[in-house]
Amino acid sequence: MGLMKIMTYEKLKSLVKDEEINEICSLIEKDNDIFFKIMDFLGDEDFKIRENALMVIYDGIYSISWKYLQEIEHLILPRILNLFNDPIASVRAEAISLIFCLPEHLDENLPQILKISYELLEEDSIQTQRSAASSLGTAAFWFLGTKRDYKKALEIRLKLARNRDKVIRSKAIYFNQNIRNKFPEEVKKMEPVLKEIAENTIKLLKMDLDMSKDPIRWYKSGMEINNRKKFFKALNLIQKKLKVQPKHKDVWYELGKIYDELGDKPKATEIYKKILKIDPKDPLATLFLSYSDI
Repeated sequence: MGLMKIMTYEKLKSLVKDEEINEICSLIEKDNDIFFKIMDFLGDEDFKIRENALMVIYDGIYSISWKYLQEIEHLILPRILNLFNDPIASVRAEAISLIFCLPEHLDENLPQILKISYELLEEDSIQTQRSAASSLGTAAFWFLGTKRDYKKALEIRLKLARNRDKVIRSKAIYFNQNIRNKFPEEVKKMEPVLKEIAENTIKLLKMDLDMSKDPIRWYKSGMEINNRKKFFKALNLIQKKLKVQPKHKDVWYELGKIYDELGDKPKATEIYKKILKIDPKDPLATLFLSYSDI
């Protein structure tokens, strides 16, 4: 008997309301139909239920089989798109984030994604602004890879770099080498911002960072000031971490991006493909491969 047959609607709703995301994802792994049932909560009158359901779906995608996702994708998409017009900004932000897990539908929805994300940057909630900034950063990668539209990618990066929030400005740091080559003057104008972000990051590093435990921060500070010595230090630390946690996808992402920035495209591609071996459904690894100029 499938879990969905014994899991009551109210019990499942209670888990969603309490943000028991890990527990729900564990249940989804055992019975993929629970994932489908979560979609019912996207129309709930309580906005927190809608918002939490989106977060569950975002994480739950990694718990279902690829075949099952293909079977129900046409049912997921319209429900997500419907939430682009939700009256609650945080719900709209979560919906925008989730659409990137369905990359084959990005092209047709990018204009709306950009419009809403820019609007969300003006919201009062800093968390909503930062969520929108993350989506815009991913959109910039998409323009780099799928469209090779470097001008549009630069436009998004400049918008983020001029934001008043330091965290949002940090989303603008990664300027693909093609952007640097095609728009050197525009990128040069950003150097004061890049330097300011680097200085703030270094302060944090000095205050509270154990380098051996968090090599990703080394990577970010190195990238921000474009200092190859720190890139190589980051490589060393990340590789040590991967010996302990060989399936830590976030660290593999950072390793791939360092090789990309250092100009070792074959090595970057090898890293992104390794992520897909860990998780064949991973949308970000696919996205990074699409913009990597191999």
